[in-house]
Amino acid sequence: MRLSRHLYQVCGRMYGSHQNVYVLEGEDGLVMIDTGRDAKDIQTIQSQLKRWHLEKPVKHVLLSHEHYEHIAMGSFWQSQQAVIYAHPEAAEAVRKGGLRTADYAFAELGDYQRFDVQEWDGTETKTLEEFEITLHHAPGHSAGSVIYMTETDGLRVMFTGDTLLVTELCHKARPGWTGGIDYDEETYVSTLRSFAGMRTDMILPGHGEVCLRRGEVMCHGAWLIARQTFLNDHAAHPLEVQNADQ
Repeated sequence: MRLSRHLYQVCGRMYGSHQNVYVLEGEDGLVMIDTGRDAKDIQTIQSQLKRWHLEKPVKHVLLSHEHYEHIAMGSFWQSQQAVIYAHPEAAEAVRKGGLRTADYAFAELGDYQRFDVQEWDGTETKTLEEFEITLHHAPGHSAGSVIYMTETDGLRVMFTGDTLLVTELCHKARPGWTGGIDYDEETYVSTLRSFAGMRTDMILPGHGEVCLRRGEVMCHGAWLIARQTFLNDHAAHPLEVQNADQ
């Protein structure tokens, strides 16, 4: 699915996959966000690249965090000569596998294939192909969760991984899964607060729907409801917030 002139979604719910994968098209190569979960996802990604005439090498892969379904095909993309980046807090889990990747939830897919990553702590902006990309550490959902931000085609874009998800028609915002071994509730609320004032046009999460309008409403609302639910009620149900215009 083409989201803008140089931005595509190449894996996700509309393709029969649980996890989303995005691609930024540069002049000579592609920047991919997350890897896909299995060989089926690789087939989907490759067919979509062909469909949109994106038959350029995947030169860079950005990992949103260390959970299995977002990193499992990293070894494949590395074999295709892609350079893979992750926050230092995620890097050890990516290299070793194990509980921090939540691989126990995907045992039917076989053993996790380890691979190496370049560590990126977010202190510098990287120019990958023609895109200036900033990494913001966003712990809570997992210790190594990050949000990537860039601008393309006049739009400010946030790749939020599982830190911030949205529901159908951009009606609601919600944080991701809270069952990981390094999930930290108080840190999660602090992370969402730090993004509450961010201006963005698009929110592109690691699962489910994408939001192509007024992303800052989602950012602000997710923090407000997280503060109320996590810190006051300690409820176990997912957080949701209505958009201001609903």
